[in-house]
Amino acid sequence: MQRLGFDFFSAFSPMATLTAVRVLFAVAVHYNLEVDHADIPQTFPNAKLSEGVWMQLPPGISVVKDGRQYKIVKLLRALYGLRQSPQAFNKELVRFLVGGESGIKFTQASADTCLYHYVNPETKKFVLIASEVDDLIITGTDKEAIAKLRAGLVKRFKVDDTKWESLSSFLGINIIYNHRIGRMELDVEQKVNKLFDDHKLLINVRSSDVPISDANLEVPESAAADYNATDKYMVQHYASIVGACIYMSVTVRSDICYAVGKCSRGMHNPQPCHVAMLKHLVGYLKKTKSYKLIYQRNGNASDNLFSDISKSDGALSFIATSDGSNVNALIGLSDANFANINDDKRKSISGYAFFVFGCCVCWRSKMQTITAGSTHEAELIAIALAANEGVWIRKLLIEIGFALNLPMVTNRPEHKGEKERYFLEEFGGDDEDSAPTEKYHLKPFPLFSDNLGSVQTVNNPDTSWRTRHLDVKYFKVRDYIRELKLIVSHIGTKNNVADFFTKALTWAHFNKFRTYLGISPA
Repeated sequence: MQRLGFDFFSAFSPMATLTAVRVLFAVAVHYNLEVDHADIPQTFPNAKLSEGVWMQLPPGISVVKDGRQYKIVKLLRALYGLRQSPQAFNKELVRFLVGGESGIKFTQASADTCLYHYVNPETKKFVLIASEVDDLIITGTDKEAIAKLRAGLVKRFKVDDTKWESLSSFLGINIIYNHRIGRMELDVEQKVNKLFDDHKLLINVRSSDVPISDANLEVPESAAADYNATDKYMVQHYASIVGACIYMSVTVRSDICYAVGKCSRGMHNPQPCHVAMLKHLVGYLKKTKSYKLIYQRNGNASDNLFSDISKSDGALSFIATSDGSNVNALIGLSDANFANINDDKRKSISGYAFFVFGCCVCWRSKMQTITAGSTHEAELIAIALAANEGVWIRKLLIEIGFALNLPMVTNRPEHKGEKERYFLEEFGGDDEDSAPTEKYHLKPFPLFSDNLGSVQTVNNPDTSWRTRHLDVKYFKVRDYIRELKLIVSHIGTKNNVADFFTKALTWAHFNKFRTYLGISPA
């Protein structure tokens, strides 16, 4: 019965994006840092209510004060079930971390407001925290600050030793981490097992080597007449099965991202082609349930990708990561599949992947919102989508530049040039007095596409009659390039791992790109 604007104003708690969490993992792995996990018990009652909320006590319960019995009370703290409880706790957590109640004043990142950081001004040691409501992921080099934070959590939220531990699981993800050698393994094998336990008929599905095949897209509607018991069961429980697969694809299993996207389009009215795709996907999960996403300090699978790219084109040798100079902490790849013939709307699919220190931290497969008229247009749209995500990740990395050992730049360089342009474009305007005095500097990150025409278009300020009808938002990439936020370069299709998220691949290509993304057996 709570009313918006009277009894509550917001009904959600912000959570750190999985990309931000994976960036934190990549940084920890790269620098061999320990990662702790803190779980705050009895979360919501720790938060105080700012609204006047009254509650009728359950039968048999009453409050006696001054000889009078009361059955209606005013709530002072949030309870489970109240609309505003998650938001109220988030505000309490922000007060605890940013307000200095923990004994340390953390800074709330602007790129992701659920990412907090602290840097000791004398020792330059740091602490990073990512929050998912009541789950905190903590890493850093300042052991004393982490110990003080832990003491503050114990005092304020009663986080005992059973609620503070080395990272072993997070949001249903099983994690094996050895910080001494810099290796982290993430898997959702328990979720795959639960899927088969909840839907026992799925065990009858035949195993497959890839999550989707082009043949699945060509199944005619008449095939419904030949449904067996497993097919009928999948139609009845289609949304539940696909929902479980969606969770796996967004957390760890990037290898099923494209297949899940295709299956999701039949969520409300599954046709025989959707059932065929889902059976193929379930068969793939059955065979690869123990596969993991692996982050490593040295010898990442993606190093082979960057090495192959640099060997195929000498001009791209700057992305090689073997020199250890961390020149390119962020690298992105983009691709598009033009107008699949089996798609009724003939819309293309965009795909991208981003790597931080060689660890895949972000991926996506998305149907484009407009119908592209050519491969050139489809690739431009895909580049624009990837560029927006990449610029945000770059902004996040700049905010935690202290953790990446990034150099500082000032707004008063001795000689006008790249640094001055960088500062004016990053902060806007030309008034040096209004700009910050210093900021971490990250070189433009490389974004690769395998369509040479599209690469030339985004790097060329001229407007062609072939592309001038496109929305201006797709040419914002040119602004990013001019502002020295990214550079768009061409690579060959055989090395473009983003192709993984735009179409069904043969096993040879699928296995190659899957390895590049860091997905491997246990």
